[in-house]
Amino acid sequence: MRLSIMFPHFIRLPFVILIFSLFLSACSSVPLTPQQSTHWDKHQAQLEAITEYKVTGKIGYQSPEQRHSLNFQWTQKSDNSQLLLTTFLGQTVIKVTIDNGHTLIETGDGQTFEGSDPGRLMYSLTGLNLPIGYLNDWIKGLPTAADNFQLNELNTVEHLAKQIGQTNWHLRYNSYIEKDNMLLPNSMKLTQLNTTIKIIASNWTVSQ
Repeated sequence: MRLSIMFPHFIRLPFVILIFSLFLSACSSVPLTPQQSTHWDKHQAQLEAITEYKVTGKIGYQSPEQRHSLNFQWTQKSDNSQLLLTTFLGQTVIKVTIDNGHTLIETGDGQTFEGSDPGRLMYSLTGLNLPIGYLNDWIKGLPTAADNFQLNELNTVEHLAKQIGQTNWHLRYNSYIEKDNMLLPNSMKLTQLNTTIKIIASNWTVSQ
């Protein structure tokens, strides 16, 4: 049974639905030139060296069944990942902790649930479909486990695709920001079928 009550009624009202203005470029497959490969290898190594970080921002979720606009905080410490979703008033909606293959979900009303598949557990409880098990790398622009990906003119990832079960996910990176001499994602759009998730990563704190 899904815990729709964990989402306060007011966050579903139209006047608090966050509207993101994102510009999408056409998806085109461009072969990697030797120069691109060299630059990408360097950038990839920088991203892989990031084992601890915190990123905050906003997330907009839209599907035929649900529509939400929330603040998010993703904290990564080695193999421990934590996603915190809150309302604009700071109320906790859900906190997901993934630690060495074990998932713990805490709801805003104090309930806790455990499992081994974070995406499936989150969906069963909230109805939110999110490839959360891959976001620790994807959110920093690293296409770990992607079936395919493409680079842009900056030699950062422009688009990646991944089939998870029967679901085909696409993640487009619309813009990047510079942080500590690295380019990190700023605006992203996740899609699958009729579900769209827009992510604005506005503040990065990186430890290496």
